[in-house]
Amino acid sequence: MEQYLVYHQSENQPRIIGLTASCGTKLTDANLILEELANGEKRRCNALDKLYELCATLNCRDVVTVTKAEHIEELNKKIHKPTDDKILDVESVPFYRFIEQLVEIITDLLQYIKSQCTPSIAALDDEQRLVEEKHTAEVNKNFTNVILIKYMIMLVKRLNALTDLPLKSIMDDIIKKIDLFYNKKETPIDIEIKIHDYCIQTVNTIVDQLKETEYYLTNPKLDFLTNLLKDLIRKRDNARGLILVSRTLYAKLMFDYFNEREDVKDIIKPGWLVGQNGVDYQNSLSEQDEALKNFRKGLSNVLIATDIVQEGLDVPECSFVIRYEFVSNEIGTVQSRGRARAEKSSCFLVVDKGSKNYVKEMTNRLKELEMLEALKSWQQIPPDQLQVNLQNIQNTIINQWRQQEEIQQIIQSCREDPETMDGKVSCRSCDYYLGELSWIRKRNNNYFISQQQLVERVEVERYSNAQIFKEIQVN
Repeated sequence: MEQYLVYHQSENQPRIIGLTASCGTKLTDANLILEELANGEKRRCNALDKLYELCATLNCRDVVTVTKAEHIEELNKKIHKPTDDKILDVESVPFYRFIEQLVEIITDLLQYIKSQCTPSIAALDDEQRLVEEKHTAEVNKNFTNVILIKYMIMLVKRLNALTDLPLKSIMDDIIKKIDLFYNKKETPIDIEIKIHDYCIQTVNTIVDQLKETEYYLTNPKLDFLTNLLKDLIRKRDNARGLILVSRTLYAKLMFDYFNEREDVKDIIKPGWLVGQNGVDYQNSLSEQDEALKNFRKGLSNVLIATDIVQEGLDVPECSFVIRYEFVSNEIGTVQSRGRARAEKSSCFLVVDKGSKNYVKEMTNRLKELEMLEALKSWQQIPPDQLQVNLQNIQNTIINQWRQQEEIQQIIQSCREDPETMDGKVSCRSCDYYLGELSWIRKRNNNYFISQQQLVERVEVERYSNAQIFKEIQVN
């Protein structure tokens, strides 16, 4: 749209006729939103500004929503909304204390692997930073660090899942991944043999300790989820629902967990659905089709899936949606409700009490409220005033685009080859040869030394303040 508004104003411009998702608000900081919750007028202004900005940027002159009571009633008859929409927070202090000890052991393992990296890396248990470190190692062709960081990324993913998934499944998966990394190489290098053996030994020791605990096969949050599923399935004939998770790792291990629980085999019939390009686990197109077909037919009554189904999946019989420790943005919050298509359906979020996901979900719901308030305010603005406001905002945006283009042109011109000169550089007092004029680059009225040799042949005196010297004379 920038091209049309700035560079092709005389041509026929495209017109935006509809948007299919929430346009959000300007407030993105959770604490800021919570503070401003008490000031409804201020919140409406923030969201209203976002609507203005969106329309001005897209050259759209209005936002139309369903407002008439009879139309809303007709819409609600066609599209059922969940009658039960709750955040279910789970707390288990003894389990959290137990997990803290396990985290320390795995962190020590990560620290050991990190100590083998050469050169050393800064990241330890931050997945995003480790991915960046791995990319740097790949660019530098440091294959030893690439291998070591790959092990670390795999362990960090499972470290972050300790409170969410069965510990037995996580440990089995770690061993499986370690062996997979190792067996891919016909002749593993020495460091990989060393790390593989150390990891296997450490994880086997952890498993031996876990087998003696009550948390080896399940945990309080999974038990809570299981009981919730049993209640939802029993209270409704032909009940079917989705469990939405953040990673393919979660989908696969939770599918295995429910399949292995003998006490719910006759009640919970799981399926799982992920994309083709998952890092840990994948479904082929045929596997995806089969999983969806079984769910639609009722052969599976619980489909565990990543966000591949959060938007767009339409199963009229779906009577509940449970997001298990999975919160994206405000659009995801709205879209997840839309997957519960059956009449009198339910939508839940299961999270740890007071967790980041809990705060994030509260933020999303406040953003949704802000946008609803802004849409009501939008409808009350006189059309003439609305057009004036939109035009003023659009003019400002166009000016910003033009300024950015001018800056880019200046940057591009500076990247072009600067003026060069031929000749020699000598000391004016003693005629001592310092170097070639081609070693100096000129941009506008400024000179830059591009060769270290010239710098080494002169004595550099540093000043606390900038000094002005006469321009170099070219004879």
